[in-house]
Amino acid sequence: MSVNEGRYFYLRKLYSLSGVVPLGLFLFEHLFSNSYALLGPERFDSQVKALHSIPFLLGVELVLIILPLLYHGIYGLYIAFTGQINTGRYGYGRNWGYVFQRVTGVITLVFVTWHVWTLRVMDLMNGTVVSFDTMKELFSNPAVTVIYGIAVVSAIYHFTNGLWGVLVDWGIVTGPRAQARVAACCWAIFTVLTIVSISFMAAFI
Repeated sequence: MSVNEGRYFYLRKLYSLSGVVPLGLFLFEHLFSNSYALLGPERFDSQVKALHSIPFLLGVELVLIILPLLYHGIYGLYIAFTGQINTGRYGYGRNWGYVFQRVTGVITLVFVTWHVWTLRVMDLMNGTVVSFDTMKELFSNPAVTVIYGIAVVSAIYHFTNGLWGVLVDWGIVTGPRAQARVAACCWAIFTVLTIVSISFMAAFI
């Protein structure tokens, strides 16, 4: 293995791992916190305040979310625009999964950038905190509701399909039968998270 090949190998491994830890864990936490909307405005606002009471929150967000997201996003864009897509020649599930993984990755990156700017950076600049009423006002715009719906489902797909890829790429799951079973589990996770997400977004409408 040449120096360049070795560098690419480790960068690719770090890229795939960062999509699960910490970014995948953050996705779970974010969806879990937003699910408090199903319990009413007071419980949602209380959960937001609890998150904002975490010591050194900005440092935690920078190290565990922003920096991994920048690396995963930038390297993911490189892969998305340099990788070869074989769906025209090999029209089977995994190649389409590869295509959807890249497309949903771009959608997720654009959305998260906008989402963080409007609901985190602007709040820091204005000295405010997101509340149930903030989200309700945001979702009063049908276009925003559609954008959120598409983006959140894209993020969930990107994570669950990527999780399968990590387990296979790292040699944790080997053999067609084991990979098929894990794929079924990933689809189950995708379905559950999508239902929960649509439910709490509906609570804001």
